[in-house]
Amino acid sequence: MEKEIEEIEHYYLRAISKYISADTNSLVRSLQNYNRDTDQDNIHRGTERVIYVILNRGDILGVPNSNPNGSDISFHKYDNKYDKYLNIHIDVKTINIRNKDYAKFTIGHNQNSFSDIMYKEPEVDYKAGLEPILNEQNHMLGDKQVEYLTLTYLINVYYVIEQKKIIIEGMFCFCIPNGKLISEYEKAIGPGKNNGIMKEQTITYTSLQNQSETLKIKKKLSWKEFKKISKDDYSKFKTNNPHIKWDIPSIRYLYSKDNLIFRFYDVNKKRLIKLWSINPNDSKENNFKNHLEILIKLSDEI
Repeated sequence: MEKEIEEIEHYYLRAISKYISADTNSLVRSLQNYNRDTDQDNIHRGTERVIYVILNRGDILGVPNSNPNGSDISFHKYDNKYDKYLNIHIDVKTINIRNKDYAKFTIGHNQNSFSDIMYKEPEVDYKAGLEPILNEQNHMLGDKQVEYLTLTYLINVYYVIEQKKIIIEGMFCFCIPNGKLISEYEKAIGPGKNNGIMKEQTITYTSLQNQSETLKIKKKLSWKEFKKISKDDYSKFKTNNPHIKWDIPSIRYLYSKDNLIFRFYDVNKKRLIKLWSINPNDSKENNFKNHLEILIKLSDEI
């Protein structure tokens, strides 16, 4: 089963990458010219629109799906070759290389199908917004619900702003492993930067009327603080804080040579494909040059 999942993941990684990179020079020009506004949110929205127009031009990925729990764009498709129904999710990420937050792939809650990732077992575990196998309630074959295999991909666009102009320095497509493969890829996954424990805390204060008042607030215990708590202390902490909530809006995929291969299907094939990039020596940011070189070495070509 694992080998077949990875074979399908690899096939659509290549298909998506070929589709996007059919005319990379025009694509880069479109991204740089479309984004006149250098506001980071507007850059992201503009980049999404350009790439999603390309992906929606044909039916290679199936029918667009409006699943609210999915990535920014998703498709449903029946694949004749593999005799599988597919739930394909694609998310575009724009990364300003001067923010220095490019060393890991950040993956949102609705952009992966991982589950049962224990951070301090057995009390805290992570469960993604997507299911590895989706049972589509409105799609029946006879008396059975149709099962859709979930495929998830990131398109990372690295850019820099120079003299109020946007310059694209690299584009890569990454295949996130399906949640059914978690036993093999769990060590590649770490917590995102905004994760923590949310708990209610009661504060007593004196009001302007000189009366004693109480106020309930939510306080976040950072991941750094959380790691210092022993398992026994954590059990006591949770018992004394019944309203505790573990908040994990994102995870990070730690990419390395071992984490970016298809371990079950073919270790010579990579989960990362270079769509386009400048020569690393031409980067506008010195710290990014080495990183871009690493990305290129760890990725396959189209």
